[in-house]
Amino acid sequence: DENCEHERAEALRLLGRAKLGYFEGDGLRELFEESRSLFRKTGDRHGEADTLTAMGMLMREDDRDEARALLQQ
Repeated sequence: DENCEHERAEALRLLGRAKLGYFEGDGLRELFEESRSLFRKTGDRHGEADTLTAMGMLMREDDRDEARALLQQ
């Protein structure tokens, strides 16, 4: 489905932006959350897992409990 492919491409773009912006810090959680939502919507479990892992790695520096919960999903 063309719409699904477009949403998956957008999810990948957002995830890439979030990963590239990892060291800048501003708005990263929102990028990760939007990417995760689009991966979930399109049924891309691998993309969703990649996003959750990246979010967990970012959060581990700020909130270890939240990071643990993300990585366990």
